[in-house]
Amino acid sequence: DVVIAGGGASGVETAAELAHFLRHRCQRGKNQMGFHITIVEASSEILSQFSPRVRSTARRRLSSLGVTMATSMCVTEVNPQAVHVRSVNGEETILPADACIWACGLEPNSLIATLPFKQDGKGRLFVDATGRVQGQADIYALGDCSTFGPPLAQAAVRAASTIAHNIIRSSHRAPFFWQRGFTL
Repeated sequence: DVVIAGGGASGVETAAELAHFLRHRCQRGKNQMGFHITIVEASSEILSQFSPRVRSTARRRLSSLGVTMATSMCVTEVNPQAVHVRSVNGEETILPADACIWACGLEPNSLIATLPFKQDGKGRLFVDATGRVQGQADIYALGDCSTFGPPLAQAAVRAASTIAHNIIRSSHRAPFFWQRGFTL
């Protein structure tokens, strides 16, 4: 049994890929043991940052792959045999687990909180459309520590080329436009 802590993009993608891989291995007879994958998500929905249509499609697809989704649940303890979770009502549950994959809790590095720049409620630096930290001429930020696109690795990789271009050609800063690609 595998428990994935976090029902955001990383947790959902990991669950789907793992389910595909394990299903393929079982069909080919290389793994006769059954498997069970559970996503544990603290909010009431998986993929809460996405549209209702995307969330619904993901739930259907994950269910068809045999993935269980435990929403409104927080991980309270992980040990070698199980993952302990607590519901919003305070109800405790123990999920048997051979492995736990941590895919939640995106937050900026603690160093960001010590910087004298304006931050949002999640501790991320406010940036403009070119990636510059708000109010700063030549300081840029991207990824989990900034409001520059969604906190996804794919967005940070794509934004990096825009920011690099803006640093090199500081007289003409091009805005970054996030377009959802193949994230799910």
